[in-house]
Amino acid sequence: MRVRPVESREEADHRALTDARSRANSHEAWLGWPGVGRFRIREGREIVVEPAPGVDAGTLRLFLLGPVRAVLLHQRGFLVLHASAVVLDGGAIAFLGAGGWGKSTLAAALNARGHALVADDIVAVRLQDKQPVVLAGVPELKLWPDAITALGEAPQELPRLRPAYDKRARPAGAFVREPVPLARVYVLAESLEGTRLEPLKPHDALIELVRHAYGARTLQRAEPARRFKQCAELVTRLPISRLAVHRSLAALPELVEIIERDAAAGP
Repeated sequence: MRVRPVESREEADHRALTDARSRANSHEAWLGWPGVGRFRIREGREIVVEPAPGVDAGTLRLFLLGPVRAVLLHQRGFLVLHASAVVLDGGAIAFLGAGGWGKSTLAAALNARGHALVADDIVAVRLQDKQPVVLAGVPELKLWPDAITALGEAPQELPRLRPAYDKRARPAGAFVREPVPLARVYVLAESLEGTRLEPLKPHDALIELVRHAYGARTLQRAEPARRFKQCAELVTRLPISRLAVHRSLAALPELVEIIERDAAAGP
């Protein structure tokens, strides 16, 4: 990783005419956020960082370990999902969902029961192996204060992810450091009538995987056929279910029990 301007003046002028914040092709990607900085990710092996004036280290770390790392993993051939994952019965289970759907909270609740964290927010899946495997991520979870309180902990004792942002970084308890076979995927959805767990038909499972591929907006012009093929292959290799839940922290204990029972039952 290098710290320097990400583009020449000519490149920057051209980019300003095309896309103010991001663009990507099959070899390179450029990302940028006001007040944070600009990033150039090249061929899965180089990150060039141009920090914004006055940006703090925590904010820079948050974006480097989040969207910038996701692009790097995509360039290395991984299928990158917007998900969190833990280990149950020797296999990784992943929770897919948009921001605010409780992926991290559910992973934290399972982690608190002794199930090792694999990754939070970014799940990188390698499909070249006989069985899909998940790369170990960063050993921490990003949680809102109410979720931390629901886990019986004190949010004020944990660092903020960035200044003036109330989400906290909670260190994982148990954590894996090697790739783990991916056993199953749950797609989180809202239910007004209690918790429901139902297997998805292949077509519906494919739609959900494509929808929750990380950075779809940024990377949609960079090898979209490869991303679609990876999602289609994953559908054929493991069970994918919809987990419809009532969005309440009070439902966490029930959800944990349902997931533990389902994982123990096998494919």
